[in-house]
Amino acid sequence: MTETPAMRRRLLRPYAVAALALAALFVWQPDKITLSASAGTTSSGITKGDTCPYKVETPHFIVEFSVPPTIGRGYATLCEKAYTKFSDIFQVPESEVVWEGKCKIYLFANHDQFVRFAAETHGAGAAISGGYTLPNKKDPLIVLFIQGKDHITLQQVLIHEMTHVFLQVFHKEVRLSTWIHEGFAQLFEFQHHPEKSRLQTSRSKAKAMVKQGMTRPLSGFWVSAFPATDYAGYAQAWSLVNFMTYSKDLRKKTGKYVLALKDRAPEHKGFMTIETEADLREAIKAEAEKEFKFQAEVFQEIFGISVDEFEARWKRYILATY
Repeated sequence: MTETPAMRRRLLRPYAVAALALAALFVWQPDKITLSASAGTTSSGITKGDTCPYKVETPHFIVEFSVPPTIGRGYATLCEKAYTKFSDIFQVPESEVVWEGKCKIYLFANHDQFVRFAAETHGAGAAISGGYTLPNKKDPLIVLFIQGKDHITLQQVLIHEMTHVFLQVFHKEVRLSTWIHEGFAQLFEFQHHPEKSRLQTSRSKAKAMVKQGMTRPLSGFWVSAFPATDYAGYAQAWSLVNFMTYSKDLRKKTGKYVLALKDRAPEHKGFMTIETEADLREAIKAEAEKEFKFQAEVFQEIFGISVDEFEARWKRYILATY
């Protein structure tokens, strides 16, 4: 997945924010798509020229690309289909404005085009990345390049990143926990051509972790951040969300749970005075415990079961079905 820590602000957990302070997410209709040449300037004022010469505009997206128009249209169609799926599972009414303006997506045919655009619009950090996302409420942005990737893989990456944007900004702009972000992002990613996704690898990894007693207790996992290289963390996050969305008594309430987390997210106050490293560790621990208690209380209220019962059922589900 395309990850640059400086660009993906959406993954900052509430307790991580606290730690820093302590330390100094309708149906597409084909006739609504328009294709046009997009030579001119970007919103930042740079000249695009032949870097990204085509543009497709849909009800919720503006897709600019340097690939052949037929391919570009396919990506625009995919974006609207994904938007519909997100809206269904998170119970977003058609009338709700998920983001202000339209989500802008840039798809470059090769790496050089990507680097030139990224460097001039978002700086050197963006230019050396494999792609990046800015999940802003107003005109969110996703920038990717195709070179070296087959189209299905790139489509899966695009769906993954769109999930992060949707989760971040729909209803109320709140930073949700990493397990929710990465669990849902992989869920939607794997549903697109599952036979060519990392689905089977994640299933095998999750089952092995349960059989070996290597899963992470939810009391800690739900409030921890983990990097893209943490394959076990990603497998656990996906398997939790997969279980939630495929269990008959849970799936209809999954969207309500995410919505409740957004609605009730506690405010985190500013700076505190910390005198020692031990004080800092204690403060981070206390904030993490507070965050888990919040998630667990909302979970039990929405689903009608405790986190412990959910965790036990999740493990039984993995062993029986994976």
